[in-house]
Amino acid sequence: MRFSLALISAILVAAQAAAAKTEPTSLQIGVKARNPDPNCLKTKDGDSLSMHYTGSLWSTGAVFDSSVSRGPFDFVLGQGQVIKGWDLGLRGMCIGEKRKLSFPPSLGYVLS
Repeated sequence: MRFSLALISAILVAAQAAAAKTEPTSLQIGVKARNPDPNCLKTKDGDSLSMHYTGSLWSTGAVFDSSVSRGPFDFVLGQGQVIKGWDLGLRGMCIGEKRKLSFPPSLGYVLS
């Protein structure tokens, strides 16, 4: 079953500065707020998502992009329309849930 999410609140953080931590080598998903409905519909490839995000660098914590001042960002999950870390990290998410995604450059923006 396909469905479109009217608004998914998500906090997407490419990485965060932390002296005691090492840079992630794989996708790490932290759930910051859960949808209380145990039967909520979960996102899957092909679903249309609309969400806010904030991206920051692991090394410095500097914010490099955010949709908060511009309005929600819309895309189709699993279609390669966004960075791989998002396509993987937003699967199985419910409306209203907030996640923190941390991942290595290979799943994000890679300069060539």
